[in-house]
Amino acid sequence: MKTLTAALQAAHATAVQKPAWLVQINFSTPLRWSSYDTVTYGGNSFDAGDVDVSRVRVGAVDVDGSVVLGNADDTVAAMVLTEGIAGRAVSIYGYDAAATSSDDDFVLLVSGIAGRAVISGEKVSIELKESTAYSFTPRQYVAPPSFTYLMPAGAKITINGETYVIERR
Repeated sequence: MKTLTAALQAAHATAVQKPAWLVQINFSTPLRWSSYDTVTYGGNSFDAGDVDVSRVRVGAVDVDGSVVLGNADDTVAAMVLTEGIAGRAVSIYGYDAAATSSDDDFVLLVSGIAGRAVISGEKVSIELKESTAYSFTPRQYVAPPSFTYLMPAGAKITINGETYVIERR
């Protein structure tokens, strides 16, 4: 059972809460943005940025939705284009911006991977997928062949004028 901090209990008692997100995308240097103010969580700083979480749906074995990041200075587009995006780990945490006093106030909402990215104007939209979406088993199950390249026993071949008879042992 999770124990709520006093600040979070007070925030939930008020009529208005300020829902916000933390988004982390694991590039070579992880991108960490907050949709509200700059906050520290888990010893990492999440900078205030233009970030939105859109149509996120988390199922038992499926994640769907997207993260939309601001790209006014082309930083996000440059990271996506130079390092690639498909298969990168993406974590989204939810919190109440009106009450963040400890790490216990943040809740992991999505742990998945990035799919494709769409760069358009001052936004980069990154599709979310379940963390095993691009995984596959390396094994292949192949039935034994129903044909053979070997000549049947008793077949005769001639090489340089010599006749040979094929025998099987």
